[in-house]
Amino acid sequence: KSKKFDEALAAYDEAINLDPTNMTFVSNKAAVYFTTKKYDECIAACDQAVEVGNENCAPFEDRAKALTRAAKAYQKKGDLGKAIEYCQKSLLENHDNATKRLMKTMELQKKQADTLAYQDDDKAEEAKQEGNKFFREKDFGKAVNCYEEAVKRAPKNATIRNNLAAALCKIMDFNGAKREIEVALDLDEKYVKAWARKGDIEVLMKENHKAMESYKKGLELDSTNAACKEGLKKVTAMINYGQANMTE
Repeated sequence: KSKKFDEALAAYDEAINLDPTNMTFVSNKAAVYFTTKKYDECIAACDQAVEVGNENCAPFEDRAKALTRAAKAYQKKGDLGKAIEYCQKSLLENHDNATKRLMKTMELQKKQADTLAYQDDDKAEEAKQEGNKFFREKDFGKAVNCYEEAVKRAPKNATIRNNLAAALCKIMDFNGAKREIEVALDLDEKYVKAWARKGDIEVLMKENHKAMESYKKGLELDSTNAACKEGLKKVTAMINYGQANMTE
């Protein structure tokens, strides 16, 4: 408590020599190592404490506490995989809500870290080009797979999202296509091709008035865009035709 850590370790070692069957003294050493940021020593002491506890029928709660401390040490070291593994071991010894919450937090952190580590612009471009090849060959299922891989590699690339939306349309997944194109526009609201694509998707989903607005948005950004001009012309004709043929 007075932060005299070397003296504390010496005292705990003396206690261990007097009673080597008590895991609490080893756990206390682990706590000192954790406080002084000696995480490898902390983990080793926790493992030793659990071993002593197993051999001498220590309470499940004490063994679980040592395993949770080791998990926190691994978290500090940045090894979230091992940290989660130790949380799981701890929960097998004793179900503790705080440890369970800690594990859920670590799992989320690991997922985020893995996602970031997976991102690679060069590999995203390779996957996109592969997708383009399959798209030209009309192998749209494989094109979707390639574009989805490219999205994982570069989730903030609006062009790849646009390509994925086009491929999803070809396999009749219009909801998925619209979701991707909306993400593309969130990333780049001045992306005229995406506005044209959004209008095309809305036409396929029979949302003609929404399509009209999408084409108009695109033309506000580029009044010469052929896709938006042609799309607006067609959807206007469809709306007018529908109104002209309505019964009373």
